[in-house]
Amino acid sequence: MLEMLVNNFFGADLSYEALRDRFVPALVYMIDHMVRDTVAPRTQAFARKLFGGEDTLQKHAAAFEELTDIALSGRPDGRGLWGEFKSEASDDALRSNIRVFLAGAMEATTSFATWAISHLSRSPEWQAKVYDEVKDINVYDPEDFTKAPNLNRVLEETLRLTPALYFFPRKATVDTWVETSDDRKMMIPKGTHIRLDVWHSNRCEEFWGEEITGYPADVFAPERWDVMEDKGTKAKDMLHFGFGHGPRFCPGRSLGLLEVGLVVGALVKIFKIQAVNKNTSPSAGVSTKPADGVLVDLELSNS
Repeated sequence: MLEMLVNNFFGADLSYEALRDRFVPALVYMIDHMVRDTVAPRTQAFARKLFGGEDTLQKHAAAFEELTDIALSGRPDGRGLWGEFKSEASDDALRSNIRVFLAGAMEATTSFATWAISHLSRSPEWQAKVYDEVKDINVYDPEDFTKAPNLNRVLEETLRLTPALYFFPRKATVDTWVETSDDRKMMIPKGTHIRLDVWHSNRCEEFWGEEITGYPADVFAPERWDVMEDKGTKAKDMLHFGFGHGPRFCPGRSLGLLEVGLVVGALVKIFKIQAVNKNTSPSAGVSTKPADGVLVDLELSNS
């Protein structure tokens, strides 16, 4: 995913070896650092001082910045998809968003793809529906992607049921009053670390269960999106936090959907996949992934 983003999307020319040996370890380290620093900043800082981790942090932080520079370097010449980017924003103003793209390609997008494959490997019916849509598609772009509604349903349901992150970390920058629907109020003081429980909020029966969608909230059922559409409810009207929400909504949503659609569609087009294990639980690290490592049996689709 990272190689696709850096070389195809941003128009760079990094070797697989450079990505694997230098930049992937740096990204993994920095993502883990950012999560830990949000969850327990004082403990994280103390551990670095105690065990001499400052030099390691600075080394990987420098590599992350270098990769950000490489991604931005194609902008003046319009390499990759930079030629379609129309904005007066400076490179400095774009750096934080570029870093979100790079980190997302390393962890969130990979998690997204593995969960989608895991779900399909346990759902022959939906795997067959996706295969019928993608078997004749040879180019994956936004226009062709709209011709695969079942694949889109699978991806939306994957994001809802098994989001890449268990929680979203945030920090209040000002004193903030929060008011609930039953008129209760709570003050969140400036500097408070906040963690939104994405995993469980996306499985809330009140919003995603049988009464609303026709299916239990804790099961993989892409059909629920058809039920909601028949009721006049669009995906954008349903609040799940697969890519966040509000002003800090992930800028890579459309790209992530396209990348994962390409990977999952291409796999289903070539192989029939069947899960080795009946069920799998989530494994939580920097992101969530299937605990069995997506262990599947493969059979050529045309065999």
